[in-house]
Amino acid sequence: DHRIIDGREAVGFLVKVKEGVENLETLLSEKDLGLA
Repeated sequence: DHRIIDGREAVGFLVKVKEGVENLETLLSEKDLGLA
């Protein structure tokens, strides 16, 4: 069933987006604190 494959890909994509946002927030907060 194509819905299972599409769903799995969508979840993987959302996980990558979430990780990217979290990493971006970490980089920005470190830069603001003068740690980077």
